[in-house]
Amino acid sequence: MEQPPLFDLSEYAAPEHIAEQSLLEHYFGAEDAEKIEQALGGLHIRVPVDPSAAEYKKLEERLGSELTAKLSRTFGGEPLYIGMGRFKKVSEQRKQIRARYSELTMGGKLKRPAIQQVAREFKISDRHVRRVIS
Repeated sequence: MEQPPLFDLSEYAAPEHIAEQSLLEHYFGAEDAEKIEQALGGLHIRVPVDPSAAEYKKLEERLGSELTAKLSRTFGGEPLYIGMGRFKKVSEQRKQIRARYSELTMGGKLKRPAIQQVAREFKISDRHVRRVIS
């Protein structure tokens, strides 16, 4: 028997539309987020604020002046990790896992055998499948 939480935690959970996209994609759109990830992916940076700073000029060389200005206005002065763009791949795989699991259970397969089959098909653990579908 599962105990209900003592207070509502929904205000701490990200809305679904944000949870399904990267932070950069949320603020800059898919196209600009991809440009940033390609140019700076895998780096920890402190986003420069001052346009005359050497770091700002280096970003301008890689991103262009407009995108650098957007990045500076949004995250200026903050430390930021730029991901490698794996978020979309992971998100897409999770959608595929959910869809395959639903297909199997709607087709009459029991939950446990469906989880095991999805795990085999995607070459992942049963536990990971359960995390994704929950």
